Amino acid sequence: MAKRFVKKYNPLDKIEDCYYFLYSTCKRGKNCGFRHNILCKQCNILCDEWDSTKMCREDCPLRHSRYHLMKQREELPCFWENNGGCKKEFCEFKHEDASKDEWKKGTIRDNTKQESKNTIVNEVEMDPFVFENQRREAVARKKHLATKRHIKRKVVHDLKNVVEAMDEEQRKEFQRVLNLMESGKNARAENSRNAEALNQNIQQNKEQDDLDAELKELENLF
Repeated sequence: MAKRFVKKYNPLDKIEDCYYFLYSTCKRGKNCGFRHNILCKQCNILCDEWDSTKMCREDCPLRHSRYHLMKQREELPCFWENNGGCKKEFCEFKHEDASKDEWKKGTIRDNTKQESKNTIVNEVEMDPFVFENQRREAVARKKHLATKRHIKRKVVHDLKNVVEAMDEEQRKEFQRVLNLMESGKNARAENSRNAEALNQNIQQNKEQDDLDAELKELENLF
């Protein structure tokens, strides 16, 4: 029995125009095996290369099909415009709404470049030595933080192993030491807050004394 050789579809061989795309009704999108070229919708000129060889590049703006090539629909009114509304993005018929026929003048929204992409951003000039020093400092800070994190993880891991190896009495003693350290830390924090409050009071009293002295000098003038 003879084997049937089925040609595998190559998505790059999109040479012939999609009939449904020309009518703006193709639902396959990128999965369609035919060409979806917006430029050919605005052209009624048949590509000679495609007509003679059936081969041409996919982005060719000329027609790669003979579908309604010689039919002039620009003067025929669109049936759907007054019957539920025309839903086609590129309808070839005439519309009362002039914006629906803008694409026939060469305005293609899909090929419009965003203005933000054309904006030129001024480059900031920097001394290469300064830049290199800043880069080295950033790398050094990153390494320092990584080292601190590594040491912290190692200390926690070792401490966990030590605690697990303790008996009940040793754990109680260890907890007592931790509580003493925590209370000492809290006491130091409280002392620091008290010292800061005292400094603020001293500063306020000094400012008040200076103000009183200025007022007294003004009274002496009068």
